Amino acid sequence: RPLTQKITRKQQRLQKIEAETERFTLLDKAERQAFLGNALNYPDSISLLNLNSESPVAIGEEKDNTSLYQHQVNATYRGNYASIEQFLAQLRQQHPSVQWLEFNYRVVDYPQAEVMLSWRLLSIDKEIIGG
Repeated sequence: RPLTQKITRKQQRLQKIEAETERFTLLDKAERQAFLGNALNYPDSISLLNLNSESPVAIGEEKDNTSLYQHQVNATYRGNYASIEQFLAQLRQQHPSVQWLEFNYRVVDYPQAEVMLSWRLLSIDKEIIGG
């Protein structure tokens, strides 16, 4: 009986983790590094005002310390609409597995605008570019 209950609890836990992560694709270290590299490889017509990553959030940590981690990366770019749109379209095409959480575009001083972005990356590594 206790073994059956333990299996049931594990299955329920697995279903919960799957529900939380079904929209994501796990990114390995090389994919995360490539994404961050491309996020920093913006054209001369755009300025990067801010780029940071928040502390990782563990999803489904188990007793053996295995876990999935959500990494949130935030960036603010400044430039004209066409340059920003082209850069972000290219970034999205290069990294379709990265989830875009926030997109806040505002004109600062026409034609200059700022776009504030947040992305979510899912991995099995606690460090965003380590592992």
